[in-house]
Amino acid sequence: MSIISRIRAWPRPRATMVRAAPPVSPFAGYIDEVSPHHVAGWLTGPGTPRFEAVLPTGEVLAEGVADQFKFGPSHQGQGLHGFFARLSRPLAGDEAAALRVHAPDGSQLKRAEKFSHDYRPIMLNAMDIVDNCNLRCPFCVFDYSRTFATNMMDDETFAAAMRLMPYALDSNFWFSCLHEPTLHPRFAEFLTMVPADLRKKVFFTSNFAKRMTPDYFRTLADGGFGTINMSIESLDPAIYERMRKGARFRIFMANWDALMAAFSVGKAPPFLRYIVMVYKSNLAEIPSLVEHLLSARRADEIQLRFTFDMPHIPQEFREAEYVDDAAWDWLEDAVGHHRPGRVQVIRPPAVEAPEGGGVVLPGRFECKLSWDGTFKVHRFWAVPFSTSGEKPVAVVNVKDIDDPVAFFGALSA
Repeated sequence: MSIISRIRAWPRPRATMVRAAPPVSPFAGYIDEVSPHHVAGWLTGPGTPRFEAVLPTGEVLAEGVADQFKFGPSHQGQGLHGFFARLSRPLAGDEAAALRVHAPDGSQLKRAEKFSHDYRPIMLNAMDIVDNCNLRCPFCVFDYSRTFATNMMDDETFAAAMRLMPYALDSNFWFSCLHEPTLHPRFAEFLTMVPADLRKKVFFTSNFAKRMTPDYFRTLADGGFGTINMSIESLDPAIYERMRKGARFRIFMANWDALMAAFSVGKAPPFLRYIVMVYKSNLAEIPSLVEHLLSARRADEIQLRFTFDMPHIPQEFREAEYVDDAAWDWLEDAVGHHRPGRVQVIRPPAVEAPEGGGVVLPGRFECKLSWDGTFKVHRFWAVPFSTSGEKPVAVVNVKDIDDPVAFFGALSA
């Protein structure tokens, strides 16, 4: 047999299939939120990419372009390539788990590791259940010079307000904004009327200068509420009473001790944040006050704040108490050894926020609800700027909102 014949007779290697690598998509993104009513996430790629939210059946429930400001649980996609879209109909059953979001090339966006199933268009609801305060602090942002009576939210208005609570962020459904909530004789009852699964959304600020019952402190300690702010400038009775005009230091301390005792055995005490306004009178004391709050007063967070310089604040108070940049620098250095976020020094901004130029977060709103039910809805600005002259997108009585999903859906359109 010739050499050529022998070669032809050799077993030939079986041909192997070389699989081509799948094409790399030029698009990237995540889904951060899918609720029965909306989908949100981010998508980057050539140009301004379009997205499509679709069920396995092929039904398209939302589509649009990813050109909105974005922040979300994935902590990616910062900038103007996010998307927020209302679905054309509510999802039912397991449809939320089946919903997919596609990029223009058909690639599918993954769900973020920290993923939300909630529809929460209310970034903040600043509610006041009264319109007065028991104190007259010289630095207060509210001018009480013409306030001679206390108006209070009634049960019907409060019940209507609670319909909004499922659609707010945790600790961002405020029971007080400008005023003192303990002036309402039914404040503790209002707190307990909140369903247990929604109590993490509750927030309020109090001066704790009004004598309260032991039951009140037990309610706060056991209720599972979100956040409480307590105001305290000094442990020196004279300084405290000068800054918290109308308060009595001994009553405040009795309340504070009662709160600490209740929290020490409470089933679900809230996040406790202390608010300390910074002035010449208490500046030197603040570092030791901070240590006391952290070591002995269960502080989860402490904010050392500047004063919003309102026109009604007495000029003599400004001259006597406002601190300069050097004092703020000293304070930052004195408390700077604490871990980030635990102790915050919030000094005056270097410049005023400019008019215009902010970035709105689509489909999200900042709301204000007064004791009489007046409900004002503003767009939520993710990149701050001066919005002092901006008109609300809606003003209604909260009792007239029967369906919050439909109400905010119409504003999101």
